Amino acid sequence: MHRVLFIVAALCLAGLPLVSLQAQEPATGTGIQASGMATIERPAEVMRMQVEILAKSAKDLPDALAKLRTRRTKVEKVLESLGADKKAIAFGELRIDESQDANLARMEMMMHQRLSQRGKKPTKEVVAKPVRVAMRLTAEWRLKEGDATSQLLESKKLQDAIKAADLAGVKETEEQTAEEAEIAEEMEEPVNNWGGQNQAKPGEPQFTFAAKIPAADREKAMADAFRKARTEAEQLAKAAEVGLGRLQSMQATLFPDPENFEIYRQYGSQYRSHSDDAEGYDATGPKPGMLKLRVGVTVSFVIK
Repeated sequence: MHRVLFIVAALCLAGLPLVSLQAQEPATGTGIQASGMATIERPAEVMRMQVEILAKSAKDLPDALAKLRTRRTKVEKVLESLGADKKAIAFGELRIDESQDANLARMEMMMHQRLSQRGKKPTKEVVAKPVRVAMRLTAEWRLKEGDATSQLLESKKLQDAIKAADLAGVKETEEQTAEEAEIAEEMEEPVNNWGGQNQAKPGEPQFTFAAKIPAADREKAMADAFRKARTEAEQLAKAAEVGLGRLQSMQATLFPDPENFEIYRQYGSQYRSHSDDAEGYDATGPKPGMLKLRVGVTVSFVIK
């Protein structure tokens, strides 16, 4: 039971979506609590991708938005050529990307300090900072049925093609504006320094794998988990030399395999542990092959 509570707490701290089904009534006193766990395994069916599409302009926001619209049109054609599921392609809302403003300001300040120490002044007035805009793209590719090895080879080939296509337009946004070129020349280091090595760079596609879990499989797993929880409660009652009364409360929680917590810390709510439709919940993982969805049931029985 402590292990289940620890897992649920970890999921909450990680900001993961939990799906709970509760049936309970007001407790009249301390009861016997127990828990059970069941795991559903399904082979990966789709590869999901998310990436930030980028555009930059040295002029103004309208020009940056125009470039982003052009980039979107190109991306749609590339996705079609790569065989992405048309129904699963989704573009998010436009937003101004200010992720590099602080870094650019810091380097600009360092440049001025360095020039000041040398008794020099900047060669020209600071020009307008470039305007960056971004839009989130999500897409899916259906995988062929097969073992983990064949799916790994298939998905690796597809990922390489996606990265080579540069959906985000990173090459275009890496072109330096006049201000960035001046700072880079003086600082003798790239302006686009994205921070720690473990931090994903803007425009870098992220991949995960998913499989649909039918409602019948979830119901069976929930029943199995409940039986395990009841067995544990009976053992506790026997050890305490008390009788096990009626069911007082029950809570069932669906969550991803604990081995895959890192996916959700990286991707957040974009890769949920379940889908929004009525067909079933998703099992999700970082690699193709068998994926897992766990069902935990916590129960409380009245002590006779």
